[in-house]
Amino acid sequence: MRMSDQKRQRYYGDQKSSETPRSSRDQVGKYRGHIDVPRRTMAGVIGKKGHKITSITKETGAIVTVSPHFPNRFLVEAETEDSVYKARLAIILTVRQIRARIENPFQARREFSIDPQWLGDDKQIRLQEILVPRCDRKYYRLVPATGTAKRVPMKRATASGPIDNLLSIADKVLKEIRRESDEREHTTPLQVDVWMHLGLKLFYDINDGDVESVFFIPTLLDIVNSGGKWNTWLQSGVAELNIDQLHQLFKDHSDTVRTSVRYDVAFYTPLGQERRFKVWMPSESSDDDFKEDMASCDNGSAFVLAGPGFLSTTINSRLIADVAFPGRQFDCRFLIRAGVKDRSRQTEDEKKEDAILIERFCEKVEVSGEDLVFPPVTNLPEGYFLHFKRRCERKSYTIQDFELITSCETYVDYTEGVVPPANQEKIDLHVHSKACETLLKADGGHSWTPNDVVPLLRDMLTFVESELHFLDFHA
Repeated sequence: MRMSDQKRQRYYGDQKSSETPRSSRDQVGKYRGHIDVPRRTMAGVIGKKGHKITSITKETGAIVTVSPHFPNRFLVEAETEDSVYKARLAIILTVRQIRARIENPFQARREFSIDPQWLGDDKQIRLQEILVPRCDRKYYRLVPATGTAKRVPMKRATASGPIDNLLSIADKVLKEIRRESDEREHTTPLQVDVWMHLGLKLFYDINDGDVESVFFIPTLLDIVNSGGKWNTWLQSGVAELNIDQLHQLFKDHSDTVRTSVRYDVAFYTPLGQERRFKVWMPSESSDDDFKEDMASCDNGSAFVLAGPGFLSTTINSRLIADVAFPGRQFDCRFLIRAGVKDRSRQTEDEKKEDAILIERFCEKVEVSGEDLVFPPVTNLPEGYFLHFKRRCERKSYTIQDFELITSCETYVDYTEGVVPPANQEKIDLHVHSKACETLLKADGGHSWTPNDVVPLLRDMLTFVESELHFLDFHA
């Protein structure tokens, strides 16, 4: 199924759909392809004085030019099919970035904080090199500079300055969200999500002088939050962790356990959108938690669900805050997200794109035992790219008033070329506050206030810092 002429004219100008294959080889051995982009993104893809399109040519090895016949079409030529694929994908990703700047008025606030509760008496920190599998770059973690880390749990009444500052920022973000929701006069209340990922906060591109130095917390916060000297990465999940041991630890501390298998599939569309579908295979098909977000198709015990990426035009990250625990064997990422989860707000053309994806790919997913069999990527219509596929074996544990979820993930990232890499594996861990989620959802999301939510966020941080002491892992 190709785009209708009416849709193509609206977005791509007065041109007809070409029957030229997305990538073909000519008589002299060159691979050729083309890609159409929305009219308003054309100049951005080219860049000032052709800088962006030249950069794509250098990165992919493909020659990219504007079609002399169709002004909203790029022609791609290269020695290999892989280069044509990468160039076309680079153009789509550029379109995605341009649309995000045009359509998304919210830029996620990024913060970094340090919990000093486990530091030694001198409160000093140094960098320790960490070996990350399959990576040549040198990575570092923050660790106490001297002595053995203290085990002093963060108390609600005597919380540290950096954590208080982080919660103050969260309060400001929540007030902005509350104000935005009130301006809608409660006709379309914003849905607010809060959760934490557990992982390792790593730093790289650090000069030798800093590697050998010892730091106090204010100096480190200035270095990282200024966005200048060091690059950072949160390695979510831990690849080397023994999942069976982890499950046993959680089971010993948990009141209830739920299990499920989930598949995530993400695509890039011709309009530069990411569309993400989730397929749940819960152990108990009657579980309401899995049913409430069911979106498009019921295939035996599998449900195709609309995930956050599918709603990317209306759901936005508002706060992304990393918290380092020097002296502990993990760090965390704290997230606040808000938006209207209402697919009816999509444009008619975006709905058509989703219908194409569902019809041509997602509805052909088959259930085979506890696994799903996906159709070939070649089933995708012209202009669509498969971003990744991921299988997650999930276990959800209720500990006190919190839900801790482990996800053993096997995934394939298709953005590297026409031949996808081998399966990669990792273990993801994240924490949800049941009290916080109940409050944010009560009365249709109308009744919560920042003053109600912030204490629950502190409880959440306290739980991660002090109660998950049985977690001890490394990269």
